[in-house]
Amino acid sequence: ASKCYSQQLFWLSIISRIASPKLGRNEPPSGNQAFRTDMTDDTFRTPVTDFPGYRLRVASQAAISKLSESLGKIGLRIAEASVMVAIQANPGCRQSQIGKALHIASANLTPLLHQLERRGLITRTPLDGRTNALTLTEAGDQVACECLTTMKNHEKVLAELLAPIGVEDFKQAMTRINDTLHN
Repeated sequence: ASKCYSQQLFWLSIISRIASPKLGRNEPPSGNQAFRTDMTDDTFRTPVTDFPGYRLRVASQAAISKLSESLGKIGLRIAEASVMVAIQANPGCRQSQIGKALHIASANLTPLLHQLERRGLITRTPLDGRTNALTLTEAGDQVACECLTTMKNHEKVLAELLAPIGVEDFKQAMTRINDTLHN
């Protein structure tokens, strides 16, 4: 790392001498003068932007941001909408099943469910001393349908963007990454 850093300083020093007429050829740069360049936003490069992990994170942030914006129009966050769609697909399911399927910790899921219940979107029916069956109310069912439609439309856009490599190949690659790095 230090050899690479030394080489960068050397080349920045050379570039700064060429770019700055105030510096003489035999005059060493002082202070920040060694870092002056004619670099513009169009010529700035960093190796990080070529890393697959970096590109995956940036693409994920863009996709999540767009979905969040769309679901916000319904008045829900992504986690809330995902939970509602899961309950709609599995009426009577347990909180632990949703948490496991959606990778939401119980400490985060419990207040989320309380909020949905307060809003009149879900109901909890006791199954035993500690477990509740979760179902949607009529209003919750309508909201879940709207969420699912919004999510499917979002996924359709993503599928179009993934067309050159194929959605199934992409999903398999994401599963491999998750299974390898998550365990």
